Amino acid sequence: MSHPSKNLFDSDDIARAYHMRQWNESYRSTDAFAQFASDAISASSRVIDLGCGAGGATAHLATQFPTCAFHGIDYTESLVGLAKVEAKRRGVGNLQFSCADLYRLPRIDDCDGVVSLQTLSWLDAWEPAVDIVLQQLAPRWLAVSSLFYAGDITTSTLVQEHQRNRQHVVHTISLPAFDRRVRTLGYCTTRVQSFDIDVDLPKGDADVMGTYTLEVINVASTHKQRLQLSGPMLMPWSFVLVEKADA
Repeated sequence: MSHPSKNLFDSDDIARAYHMRQWNESYRSTDAFAQFASDAISASSRVIDLGCGAGGATAHLATQFPTCAFHGIDYTESLVGLAKVEAKRRGVGNLQFSCADLYRLPRIDDCDGVVSLQTLSWLDAWEPAVDIVLQQLAPRWLAVSSLFYAGDITTSTLVQEHQRNRQHVVHTISLPAFDRRVRTLGYCTTRVQSFDIDVDLPKGDADVMGTYTLEVINVASTHKQRLQLSGPMLMPWSFVLVEKADA
């Protein structure tokens, strides 16, 4: 099974800059995710971050929860190399990184929980990834940040960025379908929270995918709200926590 992000990153300065910015200042979404998963992380000794990229978000979690050990894993060697260099340079002690294929994970026996930020919707197929994580790592809990829809519909959009000469698929995952999947593996969804950004993000000049916001009026409530978009796509971000059903 292919990982489209690997070949894209190696020749893409835009992706590199995106990943590295978070080492200097955490994104709003990472701050909100840390708060969302705080109870689960605080009760854990070791947490795995799957799809950690260059490690900025993992490092933010590690500094927020210093009594928990974090292990970031990503498929892209160049990203993991950057993560290791930055972690050592900044002296983050409860943090390590390694390069591994999500679909061929090494054995990890002492994993209490797993986090995955902004990864699941960008895999070729999210179902086998969830199966592998919950069956092979068997964590007490899994917390993900991804694109979700509250209804029983999943969409998969082919994105072709002509200016960057790349294409990939983005999934907006049905929450009921996600819950049915984890229940077959002995888990259940215990908490869902939409991520509603609290700042305006301008649309960049470059004609590439990148998050920006539009302010709209909610007809039902007459309140203003911000929609997050990337290129032409609506980005319905949510945080989801699943836990072992017998926990």
